[in-house]
Amino acid sequence: MIGLVLCGGESKRMGRDKGLILSGKKTWAGVIAEKIQSAGISTYISVNADSSKAYRKFFSDEVLIVDDLSIPVRGPLTGILAAHRHFPDEDILVIACDMQNMTADIIQKLLVACREFPGYNVYLFSRENEPEPLCAVYTSGCLSDVLNKFIEGDRLRFSMKSVLAGYELFIIPIEATEFGHFDNFNSPDDLSRN
Repeated sequence: MIGLVLCGGESKRMGRDKGLILSGKKTWAGVIAEKIQSAGISTYISVNADSSKAYRKFFSDEVLIVDDLSIPVRGPLTGILAAHRHFPDEDILVIACDMQNMTADIIQKLLVACREFPGYNVYLFSRENEPEPLCAVYTSGCLSDVLNKFIEGDRLRFSMKSVLAGYELFIIPIEATEFGHFDNFNSPDDLSRN
């Protein structure tokens, strides 16, 4: 398994690249990467081509995975499938860079589910029956199938929720006390909540 910090978004509401926002002396991407690495997982940073130069100021080329524009998708799926092409035999633990309240304990809960309940395609959390697809483990077999469907033109919708349809999901309900760990910080106003 590898870890993937998703940073490739346009960040229109934030007005700047969220993965490069500093929290102390660390970028948001670096904060999430460290949380994943604390579980002993090699971790990579998903970026788009336009922002890759800026990320090279903080991360080595070896850990950056630049979006593969030959894959006919958009959104977070672009980064996930680009990582799958780099590591086709690896399951991928995905966490969005703007989930700054994510904890190592939550990540461990996800990894324990993968070990104890093998055979599912995707392992993810659900908040009040809504899936959290950007804090999840996607198996290599599932990602291979998704990639092939897009290449063959079988799938036309790029939303993560739409992609999850039709796969075996292991869903972990989020307890009310854990809701805040899954918050996304999408705008400057959201930063005041942190």
